[in-house]
Amino acid sequence: MGGQKVAEGKQRLISPSEERVEAPAAYATSRERLGFQKRREDIAILALTYSVLFSRYAIATFLSAFFPDYAEDAGISGTMTGLIFAAYPFGITITSVLGTSWMQQLGLRWCVLIGMLNTTLFTFLFGATPAMSNYIGMPMNQQQWFFLIFYFLGGLGGAVAETGCIMIANYRFRESSGTISASIGTVCGLGCMAGPPLGGLFYDIGGATGLTAFFFPFLIFAAVPFLITAALPFVMTDVMAEAGMAPEEEINIERPGIEESAPFRDVLTKSRLLALFAMGVNGSLVSSLDPTLEYRLDSDPINYSSSLVGLVFMSSSLSYTLSSIPCGYLVDRHRGNSDLCKNVQATGLFTLFLTFALLGPIAVEGLVSLFNNVPSVWIAMVLKGIGSAGANAAYPDLIIGVRDKDTKTHATISGIWNATYAIGWALGPLYGGALYETLGFKGYATLNAVIALTASVLMFVSATPAVSRCIHNKAHQSGGFRVLAVNASGQEEEDSPQCYSPHDNSFNEGFDAEAGTSVTESVRH
Repeated sequence: MGGQKVAEGKQRLISPSEERVEAPAAYATSRERLGFQKRREDIAILALTYSVLFSRYAIATFLSAFFPDYAEDAGISGTMTGLIFAAYPFGITITSVLGTSWMQQLGLRWCVLIGMLNTTLFTFLFGATPAMSNYIGMPMNQQQWFFLIFYFLGGLGGAVAETGCIMIANYRFRESSGTISASIGTVCGLGCMAGPPLGGLFYDIGGATGLTAFFFPFLIFAAVPFLITAALPFVMTDVMAEAGMAPEEEINIERPGIEESAPFRDVLTKSRLLALFAMGVNGSLVSSLDPTLEYRLDSDPINYSSSLVGLVFMSSSLSYTLSSIPCGYLVDRHRGNSDLCKNVQATGLFTLFLTFALLGPIAVEGLVSLFNNVPSVWIAMVLKGIGSAGANAAYPDLIIGVRDKDTKTHATISGIWNATYAIGWALGPLYGGALYETLGFKGYATLNAVIALTASVLMFVSATPAVSRCIHNKAHQSGGFRVLAVNASGQEEEDSPQCYSPHDNSFNEGFDAEAGTSVTESVRH
């Protein structure tokens, strides 16, 4: 009875209630109305998701154009600079891993409101740190602790909006998982593309505004998430604001609106761990350039200003943006083909090997003099974007074997997907700053090239038939469903655990959540 009242009282965000009426004409009108409402909500969800992610990634990257130089002048070590850059994605990791269940309960509007206001507050405080430290007479090198805390809290709280939007988008558009994850990557790439050049530009002109050069870009970027929260009432309907993130038919009666995340042990198969490994390596490789690349670009023979450093970062983001959608379309065209996904990731990692070999240039006799020039830097950064797009093409591989309406597993995978890249993003600046101090830029780039090549070979090997047969994703009974087969006599029998072919999409196509009929049938237990 209580479950019926919940179902009648609240219309779910992901799967709007469809009340059947006996009159065919009335039912058709109702279906048309619900279809229009769903399309409107789809547009609103995508617009909100893209706005949140664009602003978050622009804010995450804009200070890479000028902060390393400021930190060096302030007496902050390269290792500590790397730790500061790592604090933001480390905060994202914690929220993405631990927050999926209560974010489903919270609802999309509150997730965005909390996350964006948090981003506004701590972006502003980060920029105000030098002025505050001067006011209280703090030594410049002690500012590092405020930078570290504010950047971490900005990542931690802001990820509530980011992860909530990614969860809802990945589930809502799960039938085009490759395209939607690629579009998310494209928007993130656009944010990364816009952040550094705008940050460098605002830093260069900040002194002429009457404010300090350091504070001005932070003031501008802090205003963006605040404007997004101000637009929420106009973007989201009352239904979307009130609804949780679980479909109506999946409501937990004891805790309405919540579909708890699936346990990690049921999700982290060998195949998924490999795909996530490639994503994490990619994230760490590319983010290790945040605290280090400026040192390379403002020294001989490059000698770039902050604005030009921002443009170099932008070239990488542009190539990433242009590459993401084709990669997503490719894996969507071959939905359920785990080997293809891993080959795409392997190719991306090999491209990153070429990136660091050119960018260092790699410490090999004869190559240093050949590639130590401006064109090599630009070519390397374009390759960086292409390689990163390929290595990130993991999400369609992660949901192979997952029932369309299994919200528990979809929510867990979305959180892990976002957290994995964030972990790599956090580790990159840490080891990048330390390696730069120890080995210099050429040594650091050479080691990164070796890491990328090794990971690429591992992913290529994992996609060979002999290996892939035993590591691909399988349906797992404790994950919420079991696989039934129809025998010769027409009776259902539980399928034995075996390695389904990762080369085709026959296993995924067996699940038809809308029609409810198939050779394989999902069964709740």
